[in-house]
Amino acid sequence: MIKKLSYFKGSESWINDSSESPAWIEAMKKEPSVGMGSISNMLDSESYIAMQNSISHRTKIKAFLYRGHTVLSLIKGNKLEILTPGGVAPDNLVKISFTMKNMLKDMSKNEINSGLSGTFISQSIDSHLDNDTSRSMVVKGYFGKGMYMSQTPSLNIKEDFKSRYDQKSERVIAFYRIKPSANIITPEDPQFSQVKRNMNKDFFNHFIKSTGVDGVFDKENGVIAIFNEKAIKYVSSSPESRVEREIKNIALSNYLQS
Repeated sequence: MIKKLSYFKGSESWINDSSESPAWIEAMKKEPSVGMGSISNMLDSESYIAMQNSISHRTKIKAFLYRGHTVLSLIKGNKLEILTPGGVAPDNLVKISFTMKNMLKDMSKNEINSGLSGTFISQSIDSHLDNDTSRSMVVKGYFGKGMYMSQTPSLNIKEDFKSRYDQKSERVIAFYRIKPSANIITPEDPQFSQVKRNMNKDFFNHFIKSTGVDGVFDKENGVIAIFNEKAIKYVSSSPESRVEREIKNIALSNYLQS
């Protein structure tokens, strides 16, 4: 169970004294500010109420990944407040191991915890793209032109992506994580109708940038269309055959334990 974010009570002294604070600040600076609405489901009830009562229009909220965990910084002038899972000190957060097995186990749960923040997603790509800096394939799909990712690796391999490309091509599965600052909407969101009207227009790329929408999540099929590559972070990739074997091993292990 992922812990909700709480205020770390030693924020000021940690920022001033910890040798890790420069890394925290550097990670924080790389991400855009987010609104209260996009982080409300990340917070425990006490922190949510406290934040509502203390922030102003001048407060900058930064959501980002630190040691693999979703964290927050509140910038109030020269003051910095930190929120972490369970309110622990940032240097006490256990670094998350991004092994393929751990990622696949997380994805096999088919759950969205605390919104989409930190969710692992994947895409089947040609092996030669694995050395490309973008490490992702842009195609025109149901939600318009974007990087189509799957939240369920079995769908990625057997049903969706494989049917789109030449079966003779050697393929790899590239894994990514959704950044906490990403603005991913669903068909139920008010913004979706406006996005849908323009999905097949030539100016869609320019339009989508103006809306601030980074992607669309199709809950029913577990597919996410990413329009802004900065909304996701590349983790690693593995040959498709190896991923398939690991999925079967996980399924067998789950069956034996049931």
